[in-house]
Amino acid sequence: MSLKLDVLLKQNSENLSPKQKKFNRLIKKVEQLKVLLSEWEHAQNDIQKRASGEILPKYAELHQIMFQQLEILWKHKLETKWAKTQALRLDDLIESVASQLMIVDTLSEKQFELVEKILSSYEISEDEFFKADIKEHQLEEMNIVDQEELTAERLDEINKRAFIEMMASKLGVESDYFDFEFNLYDHDDFIEKLHEKMEKDREQEFLKQLNKTDRDDYERKLKNEKDKQKKLAEKRALAKQKANQSFKNIYLKIASLIHPDREQNEERKIEKTEILQRVNQAYENKDLFALLKYQIEFTASVEKFNNLAKEQLEFYNINLEEQAEELQSKIDDIIYSFDWNDHIDMHSLGRIKVKDLYKKFDKDVLIIKKNLERAERALEIFSDRAELKSLLRKRYY
Repeated sequence: MSLKLDVLLKQNSENLSPKQKKFNRLIKKVEQLKVLLSEWEHAQNDIQKRASGEILPKYAELHQIMFQQLEILWKHKLETKWAKTQALRLDDLIESVASQLMIVDTLSEKQFELVEKILSSYEISEDEFFKADIKEHQLEEMNIVDQEELTAERLDEINKRAFIEMMASKLGVESDYFDFEFNLYDHDDFIEKLHEKMEKDREQEFLKQLNKTDRDDYERKLKNEKDKQKKLAEKRALAKQKANQSFKNIYLKIASLIHPDREQNEERKIEKTEILQRVNQAYENKDLFALLKYQIEFTASVEKFNNLAKEQLEFYNINLEEQAEELQSKIDDIIYSFDWNDHIDMHSLGRIKVKDLYKKFDKDVLIIKKNLERAERALEIFSDRAELKSLLRKRYY
């Protein structure tokens, strides 16, 4: 934070209005979040580089060992006669290894084809099951239309009706329950609209349990909340509109003060050109915090900021709140881009710090090393038919 902006936040704090105090708090918060985001971005890049050299090669090695396991187990299945129980357990083991390899991206195309072939001999995928289930309904529909020539639209209609009947059967509801439009080929669209309907139904069921007075009171409060949210959205939209004008005014004022074309000294001209580029970037990013900092730095007018109009302060505060939310969202995106499942016992996601990411990385390195050791030991056992039979009898796998 610049010295002048720091002075702005500290001076005459006891005489500031609530909106001015809020403005100061938000300025500090945005500055802190900017620093924190920078730390997380640096840590993210650092960990990704280290993972490329220390973890990813070990995972590739692990997957190759697992593929060797699969090859050996499959060979045993085809070439050795097994007792019924052992054969079933061997199938479970093969299917487990193949399923894990299906979701990795370190196998060659030829290796992946073998994994896919082996796995397909055990089970059909969920999508295939889904299509097969629809196919039964399609056949019924096609019997009804008695082999009439099917257009693409008619086929879509049959598919949709079949899908609805299938889902109605699975959910235990009548087919007319699905009275909303949806894209048959976009499952996310269907799930989203189904959830909306179920939520609406739950609300209606809740209202039915209330007497008229309580129901009217609930609906009135619900309407008030919706109106409140609508007004807040309108207020934020107006604030953005006003803030855009403020951005432009601040930007033009700063640009006019530091414009390098007016500078005679060559060194100062280069320096001002670099500063103007940073100001331009702040303006493009709608970064109110940065523009205010530059304005104070180049206008040397700290006192003016203590006399900002109430309306202008309100617009600034809304904009700074949004900027703080956006910065926090970027930080959260980085945090959630990592898998914390094996570390959730140590930390709550809401309190994770940068140092925790490095602890997680060190733990991940240890985990993959142990997994490699276990995989190599398992490969030795699978390679020996007698040891494998003993393993399957005891079911220690």
